[in-house]
Amino acid sequence: MLRGKYFILVLIILFIVRLLLLSQLVIPLNRLLMPKASGLFFIFSVDTPGYVNPWKNVLRVGIYSEDGVHPTANRMPYPGLPFFLVYLLVRDDVIAYNVVAILQILLGTIAILFMANLSYKVCLDIGQSKKIALISGIIYIILATLSLTNLFLDGNILSDGPGTSFLALFIFHYYEYLSTTQKRHLSLIWSSIFLALTCLWRPYYVLLYPVVILFEIYKSKSIFTKSLLTKILVLIIPISLIDLPWIVRNFITFRRFIPAQSDLYAGTCDRVCAAYRNFARIAGSIWHAYQVPNSMACYFENIDYSRCLFRFPSYMLGEKLNIKEIEKVKYLYIRYKQNPNIPSLEDSVVNAFSNLVSYYRQDHPYLYWLYPRLICLKRFFIHGHTIYTPISGGSKKSG
Repeated sequence: MLRGKYFILVLIILFIVRLLLLSQLVIPLNRLLMPKASGLFFIFSVDTPGYVNPWKNVLRVGIYSEDGVHPTANRMPYPGLPFFLVYLLVRDDVIAYNVVAILQILLGTIAILFMANLSYKVCLDIGQSKKIALISGIIYIILATLSLTNLFLDGNILSDGPGTSFLALFIFHYYEYLSTTQKRHLSLIWSSIFLALTCLWRPYYVLLYPVVILFEIYKSKSIFTKSLLTKILVLIIPISLIDLPWIVRNFITFRRFIPAQSDLYAGTCDRVCAAYRNFARIAGSIWHAYQVPNSMACYFENIDYSRCLFRFPSYMLGEKLNIKEIEKVKYLYIRYKQNPNIPSLEDSVVNAFSNLVSYYRQDHPYLYWLYPRLICLKRFFIHGHTIYTPISGGSKKSG
């Protein structure tokens, strides 16, 4: 669909359009909610320091550390690496953030064009005419370019935007490898590189590796062929080589095997937090967005419960797990939030939430195993972009 000079020409046009949309529309809208959290082209998220501060401390004190004192492995270092490289040259935070955001917009624009080409190829491969294939590619370009969600992610100094772009590039090259007979090995190499980058920016995508490897085994009909072993090596070598220094550093520093990050919560969750999240998980509720009126977090986190719409579902309640027991834990949790430095109170809250989980498991053993997993799948595949953020002590809906 788009190759050579036409690809470059369209890339330049879309890149400029997306930069204008980001700076003139998305960022002004973001400033309505968070006035000090954006610049000319970048959006500064609450998680951004976790990616960039450790790299700054590498320059300042020679330690990859969030606080400049204690080494960290809370997050993978690769999403913050572009900032570090730019910062080395300019030594100015704002300039570095803007440059990184521009590079992310460029990468996202490249991904859009590759996915448009993929749409074109798929239409031809399933027997559609060139006209239909071309229309599908053009529609994709228009929708993806005008998507405010894409622009928000690409402008954010986080791993989300680049990770999604790398994933799109992996999908394109892997489809090329599967569907063509020319330069198949080159397509496989490119797809393995982009899959590695996807996982290094968004670690949970490592689940794609067993899927791809099993698919290759299925295609080869045997697991003992030289061709299959070569393909598997091509797939795993890039991520192994890129991630090896991080693994070695973590083993030397912490005496632990840490290929991605130190824990599931990127170092942001203590014992009480983990116990609380576990209870919220079995209820299929939202644990962190206390502003959301229909979340369990609103029930537990806020002193003023008048605006909370959350009600514990009837399927959760039983002989042992009842509202009276939950209320006890709620007030204990509020006491802990007001006095977080009392070790005995921390232990009491952890045990209380663990008891609620245990009661639920005893009352509903099948639901305990099944329901949270179904909710997790539902949220993975069906996700709404509605958030609630506090403005002037209230709640504002955006989406």
